[in-house]
Amino acid sequence: MTTTAAAAYLGRLDAVKDPASYEMFTPEGDAAAARIVFSVRVALTPDLEYGSIATRDEVLETFRFYRDAAAAKHPEINDTAVRDILHGAVNALLDAAGYQPAGL
Repeated sequence: MTTTAAAAYLGRLDAVKDPASYEMFTPEGDAAAARIVFSVRVALTPDLEYGSIATRDEVLETFRFYRDAAAAKHPEINDTAVRDILHGAVNALLDAAGYQPAGL
């Protein structure tokens, strides 16, 4: 990935804004949900040495891993409203990376 292409790509990722709230029951729950989205953003950030990003499947695996880990302390992460917000944020990042949205 050239420097110009990487800058344009990162600009698309940066344009995706995180939700103001994830509708979790506590601030700690909202922070846990934000960490899930952050982990997806990190997975989609180009590797400095190789310029590559995670595949779509790797991104979804990362999402599921962090979501399941958060659910152990914050079961409300599986509520419909929370799920919809998380899925919207992850799909926006996938779209910005040029991947198809997921039916998470």
